[in-house]
Amino acid sequence: DLGTLGGSESLPIAMNDKGQIIGYSNHDDNEQAEPFIWENNKMSMIFTSDGSYLNGVVDINNNGLILGQSSTDGEACKTPACLYPVYLKNNNMVILGKDYKFFDVNNHDEILGITSDYDSVFHTIMSYCMINLSEKVNCKDIVYRISSGHSYGSVVVYIDGNIIKLDDLVLDDNLVFTGSLGINDRGEILAMAFNYEDLHSHLYLVSLPKNILQILKNKLFTNA
Repeated sequence: DLGTLGGSESLPIAMNDKGQIIGYSNHDDNEQAEPFIWENNKMSMIFTSDGSYLNGVVDINNNGLILGQSSTDGEACKTPACLYPVYLKNNNMVILGKDYKFFDVNNHDEILGITSDYDSVFHTIMSYCMINLSEKVNCKDIVYRISSGHSYGSVVVYIDGNIIKLDDLVLDDNLVFTGSLGINDRGEILAMAFNYEDLHSHLYLVSLPKNILQILKNKLFTNA
């Protein structure tokens, strides 16, 4: 029994290969659950080096990097509108940017997510459809179909302080990436993309370039 933070319930979210576990637990039954980390046979709240703590947790890798969310207004607001994605490593918190949603990290500290400007993805597809295909298909039906079943947004990966759009890595004018599912330790990203050629969404396995760090040094992408 891993116990709780003092209340009656705890909920696990993720575990790494070293046995570190992150999740949520309450201090008592009348309080909202708070993020915890379980390590060295002990459950505790997750604090940063300046004494603040995370408002949400998503994943943890073998380096002890915790992916989560923090509030823009201290403890005053904990709704999704007030939370922005961060990661915590060696008790130091790094802000990933409020316009993104990150949900997976591999053991090379490469973090996968999507943009939160969901409408822009479908505006891109709708515009292409209306200009090139409106006489053949119902464009609204296509956009509705691809928006069902998964979280959508432009796929991004955070590497070494840089945020890269997958559409900028995969130079294929027939594809628009609309969602992502995970990234492994080989730098392979499982992602959804809409294909203009057959007007359907497909699942793609995209490998990050071996020279990705050199590409980043050349400042080809956006700094976070």
